[in-house]
Amino acid sequence: MKVKHFVRYQALFLLFSIFCKSAAAQSAGDTIVTVGGAWLDFANSSAGNIVSSSAFGTYSSQTSAQIHNAATAGLVFTHFFTDNIAVEGVIAYPPTLNIFAQGNAAPVGGSGPQLPLGGMRPLASTKTWPATLLLKYSFGPAAQKLRPFVGAGANYTWYTNIQLNPAFASAAQAFAGPGGSVHSSLSPSWNPVVTAGFTYALSEHWYAMGSVIYFPLKTNATITSVAANGTTTLTNRLHVNANPVVAFAGIGYRF
Repeated sequence: MKVKHFVRYQALFLLFSIFCKSAAAQSAGDTIVTVGGAWLDFANSSAGNIVSSSAFGTYSSQTSAQIHNAATAGLVFTHFFTDNIAVEGVIAYPPTLNIFAQGNAAPVGGSGPQLPLGGMRPLASTKTWPATLLLKYSFGPAAQKLRPFVGAGANYTWYTNIQLNPAFASAAQAFAGPGGSVHSSLSPSWNPVVTAGFTYALSEHWYAMGSVIYFPLKTNATITSVAANGTTTLTNRLHVNANPVVAFAGIGYRF
């Protein structure tokens, strides 16, 4: 009788062990969908001088600018091709980025009118649309609950709904003249991406995820004043280095 009980307990223990291992598995063929929040740190952001071109010539104003930090929500799709190698797509609700500047804009040189930028808070804002594709390597066996990972890939970012500070827009409109218009744009870009983080199995299907992402994001801002007859009267250009560090935390479900 004791032998039978011993065998029975051993069988139950074996089944329990198998279940526990499968509960934490991230195996070939698995897909994990993760939703969470992201903090975008722009401490390394910067911008060059505003360069203005018009019939009066081309002039470089002594200015500087930074992007303020922002928060957003993100959605992550991860598919494992092997127990360790996965491809991951990341999309985010478009955060609003605000750029703040210092110095004086002098569109026709030092002898002409100057526009103080420090009081324009913000100088401009925009909706930002980042999309990222990563190739990731997760360390440890598939059944390991805590799995660190590293990854690299590419990001494509574009911008919509650009809003200029009313004072800056008014000054640009003055160059356009009656019936003229002001147009603003930010150049889209492809950017390399690196990431590191971890996943932790909470149950058979649920996971916690934390990661840090970095990509050297850059864009060129162009603000153009156009007269009523279609002639460009003033073009202001600004090169912006955003360089965000993104911290992400979320909860994922394994299918």
